[in-house]
Amino acid sequence: LGEEADPHLNAVTDAGSGTLVIVGERGTFLRSTDGGENWQKLGFPYKGSMFGVLSWGDGRLMAYGLRGNVYESQDLGSSWSKVETQGSTSLMGGLALPGGGAVLVGANGTVLARSASAAAFAMSTYKTANDETPALAGIAPMGDGKYVLVGDKGVDQYHLQ
Repeated sequence: LGEEADPHLNAVTDAGSGTLVIVGERGTFLRSTDGGENWQKLGFPYKGSMFGVLSWGDGRLMAYGLRGNVYESQDLGSSWSKVETQGSTSLMGGLALPGGGAVLVGANGTVLARSASAAAFAMSTYKTANDETPALAGIAPMGDGKYVLVGDKGVDQYHLQ
């Protein structure tokens, strides 16, 4: 990792074919093409924190994080494009869906979803039974458009509109 001091690495994903990628704070992006034996630090277009990274196993990656920043790569992180998200709420959890679709979750009950890689993200807000908008940290599929959300107010089911 060279002279990286206290890098605060936040997420790792398996990008397929022995490639692993890590994102972290201050625009940290690391890639290994040999199953984690060796790592290369690559440039990232945003110098803030990325809290998660998704992979579709075909070279496509999506990194998301602080202030609603989302970036997508088609070449395992060699180049990146900014993705519009309609907001500036930090995103802390995500789930890759078939065809480049994704669901991202974050602060203030934020849920961003797209059905395919060419589709725009649609934003919705999750509220608890007590009408609170929690900071969401993770999401997992249940099937039939239902998901499990986890955050600072506990665990709940969510049906994606």
